[in-house]
Amino acid sequence: MKEGIVALIAQWCILCLVWMGGMDRILRQLKLSAKGTLVWLLAFIVCTFAGWKLSILSVDIYLSGAILPLLAAGCIWRAVRPGSRAYVLAAAALCLALVFFVRKLLFLDPVLMLADERLMVPGLLLIVLHLLMRGAAGQVVTILLTVPLSDAIYAFSFHLYTSRLTIGGPAAQDLLWCSIILWTLSLAAVAAGRSWLISAAVSNTLRRSWKAKPPTQQ
Repeated sequence: MKEGIVALIAQWCILCLVWMGGMDRILRQLKLSAKGTLVWLLAFIVCTFAGWKLSILSVDIYLSGAILPLLAAGCIWRAVRPGSRAYVLAAAALCLALVFFVRKLLFLDPVLMLADERLMVPGLLLIVLHLLMRGAAGQVVTILLTVPLSDAIYAFSFHLYTSRLTIGGPAAQDLLWCSIILWTLSLAAVAAGRSWLISAAVSNTLRRSWKAKPPTQQ
């Protein structure tokens, strides 16, 4: 599939979920309104579809893959608890280094690419993210900081081999939105598993109490 298509599909999927109210609980944790989130998503969709970018010297910086994610991270930053902000920045730095290292390793040795890079890198990032922190706001900020900044470092690592550098291009946009989609699915899976465990525990408790105290026969 052409680079950038996955990002567009993911953006439209999340926009539909927000429009239908399916992400209200997550938005409350991020201290975002549905209307404001729709505006952000529309901006991402327009910039991704149009391919708008800033050209500074020999560097092309895409709005949808570099500028907007950093601005969105700044908007969500206020939802991160003040006492956890230093930890979130440290976690973002660790994830940034990890994503850069994995992408560079896959480029140098494609044999290690057991699946599509758009699944491997976001999947690994998601695992590390859930191991490092639990807060939704901190996790989203880490994703929005990690992918564009690691892509900038990844692009500059090739400055000796190319005349123009691309930051936040279609490939980076696919990584970003695959990460967001997987993160959303992981939250839904955790919520569903927690609900099932609570239901099972309540059911077992009621069954045991029923066996211990059978109803009196009249």
